[in-house]
Amino acid sequence: MNKTLDEAISEEPASHEVREDRSGFRPPHGWDVGKVADFPLLWPLSLVIGASILVVVTGADLAITRSFYQFADPSTHLQPGWIHADKQPWRWIDEQPVRLVIAMVAASIAGMVIGYFSPSRRRWMVAGMFILAVMAIAPGLMVNGIFKGAWGRPRPTHVAEFGGQAEYQPFWQIGNDPINHKGFPSGHGTMAFTLMVPAFLFGTRHRKYALLWLTGAICVASAVGLARIAQGAHFTSDILMSGALVYAVAIGFRPLFFEVDRSGGSVIDRLRCGRQSKEDLNDQDQGKTIAIQKAA
Repeated sequence: MNKTLDEAISEEPASHEVREDRSGFRPPHGWDVGKVADFPLLWPLSLVIGASILVVVTGADLAITRSFYQFADPSTHLQPGWIHADKQPWRWIDEQPVRLVIAMVAASIAGMVIGYFSPSRRRWMVAGMFILAVMAIAPGLMVNGIFKGAWGRPRPTHVAEFGGQAEYQPFWQIGNDPINHKGFPSGHGTMAFTLMVPAFLFGTRHRKYALLWLTGAICVASAVGLARIAQGAHFTSDILMSGALVYAVAIGFRPLFFEVDRSGGSVIDRLRCGRQSKEDLNDQDQGKTIAIQKAA
């Protein structure tokens, strides 16, 4: 039976995809990894930022840090200091973020090289580009390039209660000595939280594996954050906000590289790395004309 006109039209690409093609952009064949699982943005960020504010206003930020600091005790002749700073496993954990970053950069570059020379694995190149982009923006530009040099939040070691000279300040308050006070956000924490980024590469059919990867990455990053707290390098709120920063950058950059599967038929974003030829546009127009003629 001949298809009706409505049925033929319903099988055409969505209107937003047609507009995207008409603009002259289309990803080369095999460059996108298909639809990736859509993770929510607002409520996880709201939860983490809310938790960061909560630990500050309730005093938990300082209380958690106190549990790792040894105060002077004249009766036992104990000297004040960070008793866990050079102890294991904290010292070993503190050394791992740099190694994690090196491993992820190496894997990303390897994927890009393989994808470049192997058309069937071209998606590996896009995955590597995405991971490197998030790492360059989050721990690279935003943390070490902007916040560390401008925010000026004292580390626990700088705070008077823990043997320093500065006053404790909330993470949302900009300090007056950014040259010496570089406590916000956590560089080690941000590097560790980049381990979450590969979770955003999983397709919609493997969403549960993406969530498992995301959970494991958060656990590893939390261990790194706890080590930094134990050494007096950061407050809990520094670590929480580092995770929020990486998550936000990953969510924000993902539509630039992949199709994102969102319920409700929202706009699909594609990697804009190639211009569509006139022949491709003509082929699409001819296909639509044939479909309409058959329906008629």
